[in-house]
Order: sequence, then C-alpha cells, then structure tokens
Amino acid sequence: LVSESYRTSSVGTFTTNETVVQYVTFTAVAGYRYEVTAVQSFQSSIENDLIRLRLRWIAAGALTTAGTQFHLVEVNCDNAGRGNLVTLNATFAPGAGTVSVGVTAVRATGTGNVTMFGDPNRQTNSVIVKVC
Repeated sequence: LVSESYRTSSVGTFTTNETVVQYVTFTAVAGYRYEVTAVQSFQSSIENDLIRLRLRWIAAGALTTAGTQFHLVEVNCDNAGRGNLVTLNATFAPGAGTVSVGVTAVRATGTGNVTMFGDPNRQTNSVIVKVC
C-alpha cells in the first residue's frame, strides 16, 4: 500500500464544472507502475443525469482537472436523490517524484445538481494506491 484516502464529508453540489472530488499525494519511484482503486458514492437531484468520473494524476502539486486522465467511467443516475456507487480501477506509471492522483467528476448530461457523498463511518468514498 502506497497511499489511501477516505472522504469523510460530502463534496458538492456541482453541475457542468468538472470538480476534483478526492485525491492522494505520494512519492513515486521511477520504473514503478501504480494501481489506483477509487470507490465513489454520489447522487443527482434529477433522474437520468449522466455523471462522468475520471481518474487523473499530476506531478508536483495538488490534483486539478488539468491532470492527465488515465481512466473514465460514465454512470447514469437512475433515480433522483438516490445514491449511486461506482468503482474506478486503473494503472499508471508517472515517473519519479511527488504525484497527486484521484477522482474528478462532472455532470455530462442532464439538469440536476450532483453531490459526492462522504461519511466518517463508511469507507465507500476512497482512493487507494498500490504498487503493481
């Protein structure tokens, strides 16, 4: 295990502005590949909104929406106000140095307000990085 983060409070609401919802920072070693698993729970205020979640990384700073994308998942919110759970999993090889990696989210289609959940008593909102 290289790094882990558990979101303890909610993020949002947001709509069409891509938002960094959770990330971790660690020191990467040249020649290593890292596996990232992110479990995210969210809801929209309107049914059938399409939410786009991305895994991104950036060197030497806090994660931003300009970070390099290495995985994308789109999830339809079937019901308004009901939670959706999605797991993102991918690998990347950033090179040596300080790296931030995590999840960004945006409402891709629809008209609702999106909230990413967080809870100090649950580990369903996490970013975990391992050497693979």
